[in-house]
Amino acid sequence: MRRTLHTQRGRRLYALRKAIVEPVFGQIKQGRGYRPFLLYGLRQARGEWTLICTVHNMLKLWRTHRRHHHRPGDGLRVVSRSRKRAQRA
Repeated sequence: MRRTLHTQRGRRLYALRKAIVEPVFGQIKQGRGYRPFLLYGLRQARGEWTLICTVHNMLKLWRTHRRHHHRPGDGLRVVSRSRKRAQRA
């Protein structure tokens, strides 16, 4: 690692870590309030971590979906308005 950080390319690649990986851990720890593992043993801790990551990813998907899709039926209202306009013309 020391050798990698001595090169300009290595420092640039390592700096990307702040933008890619570290925020996820911060969001899980701060936003979800998750600190220590509740279960003992590597297998159980791995399962717990998988569950936490799955919840994190599902919430991200839900927020993205909610942001891009409005209430159910919104698309139908647009279609019915365009049909009414076409009938008037």
